Amino acid sequence: MKALLVFGLDIAMEMLSGVIALLVGFYAGRGYRLTGEKLFLYLNISFLLMGVGLAVDGIASVYGALMMKKGASPYAVLAAGELFMYAAEIAAFIVLAALYTRWKPEILPAALALGWYNPGLELLLVGLSLYVTLQAVSRVKIGESRFVVAGFSLLAVSHLSFMASSLFIPAYLLGHAAQLAGFALFLAVVLEARRSR
Repeated sequence: MKALLVFGLDIAMEMLSGVIALLVGFYAGRGYRLTGEKLFLYLNISFLLMGVGLAVDGIASVYGALMMKKGASPYAVLAAGELFMYAAEIAAFIVLAALYTRWKPEILPAALALGWYNPGLELLLVGLSLYVTLQAVSRVKIGESRFVVAGFSLLAVSHLSFMASSLFIPAYLLGHAAQLAGFALFLAVVLEARRSR
């Protein structure tokens, strides 16, 4: 019963995070159309990728839960959802890294070819999210929003928590909570930037 509760919370927080990420992407896209600033374009692309990845994985999880209820094996559906989510998140963080380094994401096709959940992929996401966080921190003095830094920090914490969840199950829910809070901060930043324009 506890496993079902955790699985249900996982699905709910993942879907909510996906919706918030899609909203961030949507409003960042509107910000780009209004201002022409590349920052909004990069945020639009990366958060739409994350939102779609989380939504697809959430939908696959719901379908997998329905399959389990009928006695069928949900492994293929859950693995496909995870693979899609990781590919989307890796691509999203590569876009964010490109924002801070101004390099073209030529490694994107290789990142998309990687397999579903394993510690190596999560470690890649931890590294990318920490890199983006450190780049944002280094720009605070030149105008980077502290909310942006906090949002990236929470996303990095979420991926660290997901890695730790194999040793400590509650870290998985902590990871989702941190991810949800990070996306909420980005939504607030994008809405505020849109309002101030």
